[in-house]
Amino acid sequence: MLTEKTFNTGEMIINYAESEKNGPPLLFLHGITMKWQRMRDVFSAFTEGWHVYICDFRGHGKSGRASSYKVADYINDTKTFLTQQINEPVILIGYSLGGLVSMGLGSLVPDYVRGIVLIDPPLISRNAGFEAMSYSFVHSWILRTHRVNMQNLPIEDVAAILKEANPGAEDRALLDTAKMLRSVDAGVTAAIINDQLTADFSMSSALEAITCPVLLLHGEESAGSMVRDSDIDFFKAHVPHGKLEVIRGFGHEIVFQPAADICFGHIKEFLETLV
Repeated sequence: MLTEKTFNTGEMIINYAESEKNGPPLLFLHGITMKWQRMRDVFSAFTEGWHVYICDFRGHGKSGRASSYKVADYINDTKTFLTQQINEPVILIGYSLGGLVSMGLGSLVPDYVRGIVLIDPPLISRNAGFEAMSYSFVHSWILRTHRVNMQNLPIEDVAAILKEANPGAEDRALLDTAKMLRSVDAGVTAAIINDQLTADFSMSSALEAITCPVLLLHGEESAGSMVRDSDIDFFKAHVPHGKLEVIRGFGHEIVFQPAADICFGHIKEFLETLV
């Protein structure tokens, strides 16, 4: 059973969901343009034996809006939530943007982080701008999300736009996705498009400072992964104690079906080493 709650960081109201306390805490961190409900099937696979938390980042879902949407901002919000609300060491599971936030937390508050799972984090952003992502669907997804929010389109119109790109998708699924996209502040996507997301964030420094166990799960560059082949050597150099697993045949969305079962299997094996 999940309960939706809010937490005041002193600067921002953070919306989050929490499971029953069935074990040690896991903190899930979602990807850009998402809200916690989009990850429901993901963290529901881990509620047995764990105490699961998942937040809506600033500008997403029901969390507060802001004037700045940099990785450093997301890290600061989540650090306050972790140290004041959870207030005990956790295992972080970060997907996409959530992976970057997990890196920051692992480096800044190591006493509160027992382990980290990075799920296809955008390592590409360490040395390439938004346009370099054009090989992946993520690029068009961000542009589409930005357009519908800048134009303040009704949810039904957003669903119609999504239908054009996904003619075989079910209407209910499209409507749910449309609601999710319309819950994102346009400033979130503007920061990415304008290459401001990772300003004031050093991926190299963050990774080098992490001392806890780390698992990097990623798809294949040829299928749209945000972890390019060249990024793998970068990760190994900065996290020599890290473990890597590639999910063949899939791109960025390895946390969702049909790749999810493979992804979850690797995560559960990793978690067993931390219990």
